[in-house]
Amino acid sequence: MQDFYPALVKTFSSARLHAYHDGESNPLNLDVVARYAHNMAVSQKLTPALHSVEVGLRNNIHEALNAQFSDPEWYDRPGLLGAKQQMQLASGRDKLRSANKLETTDRLVAELTLGFWVGLFSSNYEHHLWRANPTLLAAIFPRAPRHVRNRASISKILNPVRDLRNRVAHWERVAHDPSLNSLKQDIDRVVGWLCPAARCLLEHSDAFAGALSPSAAAAARTQVGACFNFEEIWSL
Repeated sequence: MQDFYPALVKTFSSARLHAYHDGESNPLNLDVVARYAHNMAVSQKLTPALHSVEVGLRNNIHEALNAQFSDPEWYDRPGLLGAKQQMQLASGRDKLRSANKLETTDRLVAELTLGFWVGLFSSNYEHHLWRANPTLLAAIFPRAPRHVRNRASISKILNPVRDLRNRVAHWERVAHDPSLNSLKQDIDRVVGWLCPAARCLLEHSDAFAGALSPSAAAAARTQVGACFNFEEIWSL
């Protein structure tokens, strides 16, 4: 049997929980756990937006490149993908083989990471992909304003989205990021550029509004306070 907080530190690690000390040398254990719980709630409420932008982006890119090259396996065209994307493609194929799944275009596209798709907007692809095929961006982002419908602008928006997605997926702290509200707005905009129907679905399933408010943080503190009411935790 252990007290609550030491048991939590043992399971989650002191290094992970230290990220929630907020620079305090000796914070209250309740404050640390409350910040952790609030971050979990914020991450959960980001899931619909991250889901929408990742699935919408990969499918729109795939469909646009399939149409451009008249080839559903466009990713195997010689000279198209750089070394990093080729490694990510090989990794996706390895995962399918390890899962004993027959490789199909749909399965492979779904297996590729957001980093793969965002990487296609790096400067390495400026000439042989985007300038050589000037209608691609409009096909991928049919509702994007003209002033952002260029590789550099799209890359500048998508890279922080990819980083946020990875931070959430690895259970890192995001709720304290002062740019999070702005980044969430960027995600919503990109989803609308990809597909108005997806944006409509997101707007009606999104619970992020108010997630970063003081009242939401206070509610998390109240909820986890119950854990400290028990003197001991019995091992099951």
